[in-house]
Amino acid sequence: MNKVNSVFKSFTSILGIIVILGSVVALGIWGYNKFLKDDKDNNDVVIIVESIENKISEIGELGTSQSEYTIQETYDKPAELFGKKWKILGKASATIKCSGVVKAGINLNKLKVKSTKEYVLIILPDAEILSNELKPDTFEILDEKKKIFTHIDLEDYSALNDIFLKQGADDAINDGILEDAKEKARNQLKTMFEDLCKKNGLELVIE
Repeated sequence: MNKVNSVFKSFTSILGIIVILGSVVALGIWGYNKFLKDDKDNNDVVIIVESIENKISEIGELGTSQSEYTIQETYDKPAELFGKKWKILGKASATIKCSGVVKAGINLNKLKVKSTKEYVLIILPDAEILSNELKPDTFEILDEKKKIFTHIDLEDYSALNDIFLKQGADDAINDGILEDAKEKARNQLKTMFEDLCKKNGLELVIE
């Protein structure tokens, strides 16, 4: 009887030890998943976000859309005499045609990157005009009328250039160049960073 009790006690002790060890292991696994693994996941996300931010910083600007335009304008200049304008003396005029190129895109310095454990969020700023240039070789005077007391000079042509540039940009914006540029920027960034996010179990969201 004593032997049975002794064996039973030994079995009970071993079982208790097994239960304790099992509890310790389970607690360790829970602690790893709860704290260490979460910390590792968070660190991985931080590294990915930093990688995206560094790449974006290197690029600076992302030009994604362009539009060519041709504009024709007539510039009138009243005759001047003794520093005054005289309508009675008529006016000089010139009809000029010129072409140019507007480029639009995203200023990546204004872009924001946020993240959670499930996804990386890239918030795009509005697209903007990055450049607007006239093509000198397309400058053409279609008609020019000179007057004795006045003529179209270089300063007048410079004023016309400003008109061409503004009109070209306005036309491109009205035709949707900014919306097109933002959509293309979204697609380019998706191509650049989607695989990186997927490999690390993250979804890439671009707004």
